[in-house]
Amino acid sequence: MKLNLSLRLKVTFINTMVLIICSVILTITTSFSVSRSIDKIGMTSSAVSKPIIQQTVPKKVYNNNTIENNKITQAQTITQAAQMEKDKLAATSIISMLAVIVLGCIITYLTTGKSLESVKKLNDEIKDISEHNLSKKINEEGAEDEIKELTKSFNNMLVRIDDAFETQKQFSLNVAHELRTPLSVIQMKIDVFKKRKEQTTEDYKKLIGVIEKNNNRLSKVVEELLSICNRDNIERKDQINFDKIIKSIIVELREVASEKNINIDIDENMNVNAAKAFYGNEQLLYRAIYNLIENSIKYNIENGYVNIYLNEENDFISIVITNSGIGIEKEDYENIFKPFYRVDKSRSRKIGGSGLGLSIVKTIIDHHNGNIRVESDNSGSKFTIKIRYN
Repeated sequence: MKLNLSLRLKVTFINTMVLIICSVILTITTSFSVSRSIDKIGMTSSAVSKPIIQQTVPKKVYNNNTIENNKITQAQTITQAAQMEKDKLAATSIISMLAVIVLGCIITYLTTGKSLESVKKLNDEIKDISEHNLSKKINEEGAEDEIKELTKSFNNMLVRIDDAFETQKQFSLNVAHELRTPLSVIQMKIDVFKKRKEQTTEDYKKLIGVIEKNNNRLSKVVEELLSICNRDNIERKDQINFDKIIKSIIVELREVASEKNINIDIDENMNVNAAKAFYGNEQLLYRAIYNLIENSIKYNIENGYVNIYLNEENDFISIVITNSGIGIEKEDYENIFKPFYRVDKSRSRKIGGSGLGLSIVKTIIDHHNGNIRVESDNSGSKFTIKIRYN
């Protein structure tokens, strides 16, 4: 049967066991040492008694037998006295040992309670924290000990949880907004359509066109949301050829780039060690690189450019995509990888982005044990992906 003891009782029990062991060892050692000393004293007393008797007892009064009997009697008396002292010592030692153990147990229990007051206080403060007051911090005053370190660690954890809650809350609001906008447009068009007494074929076509456009937008948002959420257990068993993937994407996006007369240039000296095999999820990596190149075209200027470089750096594969786009402010470097974040909301709406593209890119790269960073100025942006070889 498992006993649910408090921490105070557990510490007291452990300390009491240690105290009992130490007391027993000390008592046995001391008793043995004192017993030996008493025995030595008894033997010395017996040896000294012989000349004393011979000096104090006249030979003419006592014969040899009488003197010998006196010696034996005196030796027995000394031995009995020594044994009595040893028995007293043993009894005293045991009583003292038990007293020390009991007293030590009581003192340990009291001091442990005092020592654990800070733990109890920390526990009480933690109980007051809920999802509604995660920003509340626990008092970190006190000595620089393990409890204070635990308090600091807990406060740091609260900060991370609070950030996660805020991110999740903002994410939910953004999702609701993204889904509500096309639904509102559809509902508005339907209401206007129903108010008309007569509807022409052209009216039906316009209504269907609006519904189809916004339905496609809704479908894209839902699909991209699922892409972000379903990345926990991805398979990475495809042997990846980044050169082939990049060239395939360029062929697919040539027509889109030509609409703005954007030149896409691929580094012809792609330096990747063919002897090294890289395994990952080809479909996901294709989508990540596709999204980056597509964004570089979408948010570019007329007659601009997109340059792509593929290299090997030590144990990493490096993919660099530069463009002559609108640029990104430094304070937005981290934010652009957050779901639904847009640097220029009005322009993004016009272009048709959902604000999930770069978030999906980062999610895919993270799951391949890589990282992505951005650098930007007024002349354009530079995205760098680094993925370690398996």
